[in-house]
Amino acid sequence: MNRIALYHLETLIWIARLGTFAAAAERLNASQPTISVRMRELESQIGAKIFQRHGRNMALTIRGRELVKQAEALWANAEEFLLAPSAFALATGVVRIGSGEIAAATYLPTFVAELDRAFPTLNLEVEIDLTARLIDLSTPG
Repeated sequence: MNRIALYHLETLIWIARLGTFAAAAERLNASQPTISVRMRELESQIGAKIFQRHGRNMALTIRGRELVKQAEALWANAEEFLLAPSAFALATGVVRIGSGEIAAATYLPTFVAELDRAFPTLNLEVEIDLTARLIDLSTPG
């Protein structure tokens, strides 16, 4: 790895918020080994230990606490920028949505109505099918 990715910072933030690698893994829908690898990569990239082991527990080092503080601010700015309604106000084009039958019956009408309200210039193409078939259709090659 030759740079820090946003997922490294997001992982660090969730570990700090939730207190354990396991809780962060669950929150991020990742395995605990994936979370550990991300933190080793981040430590390697910054050249400092972020966590110190205390028996079975991990605690943030001084450098780790500083990094979390900086990462929180950066993450808040990124979310604000990326999720700001004005960032998508002029969105145009086609959005293709694939949905399984249960999700389509349960959530899709509300979701489509919200999209249409928020982005009236978008054209939606909705495909409703079995989830396994939708995955096959979206897989290249």
